[in-house]
Amino acid sequence: MLIGVKFCGGCNEQYDRKAAYEKIKDHFKDRVDFEFVRENGVYDALILMSGCPNRCASIDNYSYHNKLVSVWKEDKVDDAFDQIESYLNDK
Repeated sequence: MLIGVKFCGGCNEQYDRKAAYEKIKDHFKDRVDFEFVRENGVYDALILMSGCPNRCASIDNYSYHNKLVSVWKEDKVDDAFDQIESYLNDK
């Protein structure tokens, strides 16, 4: 499984997005491949790492199947675990 990762610009960062992303990567180590999004990339899922609840970063130029996982505060990391686990179990 390949998951694309998109970080917002960080203009209103209210938590450590990098640390949250590292937690997600570590949780799925050896089961999921992560890649920073590329406009010509196609992903099984996409994680949007927003710095605040506005979640204003655009994902219009990225292709993904099935699942968008949005993390906009620290306690949404557990939701990301659950959503990705669910997607893995459905495969």
